[in-house]
Amino acid sequence: MAAGRINNSIHLGTRPKTFKALIGNETGRRSRDNNGGKEPQNRIERIYEWTYNSSERYKGLHDRLSAIELRLQKMNEDMGVSHKSQTKTIIATAGTVVAGLLSTVVVILMKMPG
Repeated sequence: MAAGRINNSIHLGTRPKTFKALIGNETGRRSRDNNGGKEPQNRIERIYEWTYNSSERYKGLHDRLSAIELRLQKMNEDMGVSHKSQTKTIIATAGTVVAGLLSTVVVILMKMPG
């Protein structure tokens, strides 16, 4: 971007790279880039528009991140319940295996002549 020219990012909905790009060149006039030949806005209007758009973007970002946070909390709770259930299943399976081995040992001891 050439010095003295302003970024047309306000019209594109993106954030200008520098504050100087936001307020215009030193003369206070904005070059006629992609705004359809309309007269440029004054500095205050551009700053207000940029600030308002920035706050709206951050509000939208906050809302999306809050939704993601709620989903992650729900997933965490579901994983906790699943982990407890899995632990109980493993303990029950191990108990069944031990009971089977014990019964086999008892049968073998009873079959032994003695």
